[in-house]
Amino acid sequence: MDDGIAERLSNEELAHFNHTVSSLTGDLTQLPDTSISPETVISHLVECHPQHAKAINSSSSLLARLLRAHAAFPFPANSSESLTQPALLRAVVLLTANGEKLFKAAAWIGGEITIRGRTPEQRLDFIFAALASSPAIPSVNDLLDVLCRVPYPRTRDRKTGDLSRELLVDLIPLAERLHGTEKNHQGPVETGHVSATDYDQLAHLVASLHSASVVEGLAQADIDIDAFKKWAVKVGFHCPLILYVGNRSADGQSRLT
Repeated sequence: MDDGIAERLSNEELAHFNHTVSSLTGDLTQLPDTSISPETVISHLVECHPQHAKAINSSSSLLARLLRAHAAFPFPANSSESLTQPALLRAVVLLTANGEKLFKAAAWIGGEITIRGRTPEQRLDFIFAALASSPAIPSVNDLLDVLCRVPYPRTRDRKTGDLSRELLVDLIPLAERLHGTEKNHQGPVETGHVSATDYDQLAHLVASLHSASVVEGLAQADIDIDAFKKWAVKVGFHCPLILYVGNRSADGQSRLT
């Protein structure tokens, strides 16, 4: 799907990504079907960030879920397969500031939305789904947020003859068919709960990365999405987790490796 996500990396970042993947897989030809496991990526993160090794290792299963879920976004992820290089690249973009900037973009034609901005709350909805269920089930809105960024199909303006994007409202039937949901049901799918154990690991990882104290009192038992968002607001966790793990490039962008 040509939704512009993979193109968000700069040439420098892409070269760094390709070099890292080649080093980790031993595949110097960088074939698209070369596979790399989330566990290998996480081990690399530990190597790059030894000061956070304990927290990263403790939450490795959560990080693997986030990687797989974002590699397949906006479709359900396979909960056990390794990732291809393009899929890992997609996860890297979506789990760093590059993806955040992509989804902030919005556009209109004559007051009608063609590209919809994606809110931090919507991103938290998907992160919660990735942590609470395996595989995470994206919503119709997740699909719409990607479909509206695909430059095809395009329509020709009746007055000017110029090519323009489809209106967002006209993409809803396609999103519903791809999702397999009932008409007019665009909200997030029931996502269950994050276990108290998983929450504890996540909270300690975020605290380690921010050199902060763990926010207590939110996970006496399994937490639902409302409690998760309450915690996220309290600790300023409004972006995907890898954003805080990755290195920074010279231009301030975040990297996974």
